[in-house]
Amino acid sequence: MRYIYIVAAALLALNGSAGCGNQSGSKNDTPSAVAASAADMSADGLRAELARTIGSLRTASPDGSNAAAGAGPTDLGEWLERLAAAYDAKREPLAISRFALGDAAGTAVWATALAVEPPPQSDGRPASRQAVAVIVSAVDGGFRADTVPLPEGDSGLVRVEAVGDLTGDGVKEIVWRWGTTGAHTTTFGYTVSQRSSDGGWSVVPGTVGMPSVESFTLENGALVLQGGLIGSAGAGPWQRERTETYRYEAGAMKLADSVASEGATAYHRLEDAVASESLGHRERAVRQYAEAARATDDSYKGLLFEYGGGVIEGGGDPQLEVDFGAAVRALAAVRHYLLELDGTRTEVASDSSAASSGMTGPAVAGTTAPIQAPPLIDTRTLSGLPGLAEALKGASNREQAAETVKRWAEEHPEWLKLLNAPYGYANRKWTAESASGIPEQPWPQG
Repeated sequence: MRYIYIVAAALLALNGSAGCGNQSGSKNDTPSAVAASAADMSADGLRAELARTIGSLRTASPDGSNAAAGAGPTDLGEWLERLAAAYDAKREPLAISRFALGDAAGTAVWATALAVEPPPQSDGRPASRQAVAVIVSAVDGGFRADTVPLPEGDSGLVRVEAVGDLTGDGVKEIVWRWGTTGAHTTTFGYTVSQRSSDGGWSVVPGTVGMPSVESFTLENGALVLQGGLIGSAGAGPWQRERTETYRYEAGAMKLADSVASEGATAYHRLEDAVASESLGHRERAVRQYAEAARATDDSYKGLLFEYGGGVIEGGGDPQLEVDFGAAVRALAAVRHYLLELDGTRTEVASDSSAASSGMTGPAVAGTTAPIQAPPLIDTRTLSGLPGLAEALKGASNREQAAETVKRWAEEHPEWLKLLNAPYGYANRKWTAESASGIPEQPWPQG
């Protein structure tokens, strides 16, 4: 299904003079006449009709509240309502967002999404209802049209979700919400429209979306989404709700943070740490990896495993749970070590404390003052991964250490099998490369 979204952006200066129209229109150019004259009752047809009639629309008051086309409606909102009614047999109410753009000219903006009810298909089946937008912009006392395309394939649920300054320049952007509805879950996507230098609107790059959105807020220029659960039983019971924060950065919308609700297992803590590391929250990731490596209170009640050709309820195979917990804690210890290779360890354990904790490495014996030194290897937690701790001692930087972990994982697929035991397609699927933390992009040089 295709949706077209149009920002009805009536852009005009608040200090303009009343009644400064560019041309007058006839009654045949008003939206009330569209239904009789429009042969193409489709989204593209509406766009064409809009382009044909928009030139006859004139501003009749400084703030744009009175915009008339000939003897037609008395304000822009009514004009849009009539245009929508001409194409929508269901006559659904039109939601129009009007706001001040925030630019020096004091521009007023209207944003809305309309609907088109096309005629039946050639075989008699009903055509898919299409979301359509109307674009109206004020230029030289009149209005111009601009379309803002959103992703195709969504199934509706379109609306203006928020309006606010996301870029920090004082000029507001428009956040559109659109949705796809599956058998069990509705996923919302969000697209940001930005004012262009030519007075039109463009789409800000970047993917913003989440299944089962519980709430959406605009906070300090950021989009904050809460939700994330997939309703399908096949997604598995290991899922947790999360809060995601998206910010405008370097010309695009980017995921800045993702925080899940508290989990009961080392596996959940490991997932939290991986998310923190991937988004650049290093100190938080270090702490979370350490917590996962030390976790001893795993409870798998209400959870499922898929292992050995069958699905196993939590508590149904104690030995599997012991082995799984050990595999998870070992990976957490490995990733903790790799992450600390990127930074500087400010405190190094003495000989006695290192021996008692099972930590070994090229540390300076007996030192307690802050110094630069390689991190220590948690040999106790890695005891179930034979040979890996010793192999890591030969790596002098993270790239070398990660390659060592990757090779070890490739030679020991049973470790990856245990890591992938949680049931459900919503879970991460660990590979030798992802376990090692090798980035998708090449390692930075220098």
